[in-house]
Amino acid sequence: PDSSDVEAPKNKTPLGRSRAHKSTIRRSSRPVSSPPTRRKAASRTAPDQTPESEPSSKGKAPSAAAAAAMESVEALVAHIQGLSGSADELAQLHGLLKQADGDALRAHSAGLLPFLSHLHPGAHSLGYLYLLDSFVSSSANLRAHAGGDLLVTVADFLTSCSADQIRMAPDKFLNVCRVLKNEVMQLNAPIRGIAPLRAAVRKIQTSSEQLTPLHAEYLMLCLLAKQYKAGLSVLEDDIFEVDQPKDLFLYCYYGSGLTLSNGLWFLSMC
Repeated sequence: PDSSDVEAPKNKTPLGRSRAHKSTIRRSSRPVSSPPTRRKAASRTAPDQTPESEPSSKGKAPSAAAAAAMESVEALVAHIQGLSGSADELAQLHGLLKQADGDALRAHSAGLLPFLSHLHPGAHSLGYLYLLDSFVSSSANLRAHAGGDLLVTVADFLTSCSADQIRMAPDKFLNVCRVLKNEVMQLNAPIRGIAPLRAAVRKIQTSSEQLTPLHAEYLMLCLLAKQYKAGLSVLEDDIFEVDQPKDLFLYCYYGSGLTLSNGLWFLSMC
């Protein structure tokens, strides 16, 4: 073989190496980009931060609403204290109480009990009645305060309230009286409701000849507590004014049982 044939294969090797070297240089000269996984991780963490901030703002909303409601109740109590004098003031106060009464007042009824300490049951009877009725209309409030100071609060109100003021809202007054009756019956202590309901009967009556829905409630408690003489104090009245036939039927039913029991008790004492 010629010398040119021998040298040809020797020249191919450096040429191949130079091409490989150039290719590595071209590859290394490309800009290094960040891995796509980091961008995905960053995009995933960004949405997670917004939900964390949203619950915090939502959690503050109820407290702000409750604070605003308590401020409105404080303003209402101030109106009750300032407008419980003359008949014109009571009429104006009654309008304000009707506006406040409803879902807004009952939604925050659990916080109304402390406000009653700022009112006098005799001087501020109308406003006191509205707040007390909203509180006792909630079964949750009754369960939380069953057998506690609530019964004493209701009894004190019925015995010391103003007849003229509570007659402006008779339905609410009757509701409070029924709540008292139900509570003493659940406690199996009907005697605790006799004196307050007797006072309530006299205050809701426009005259001694009028029959009220409270007559039957009062006679029933006297019968259960075996306080027969206490029931006779109401049965001795001559009734000529009846609004609802049902009230008359219940009055006769409990009255006859009370009269019969009183006769048997009188015979046993002889």
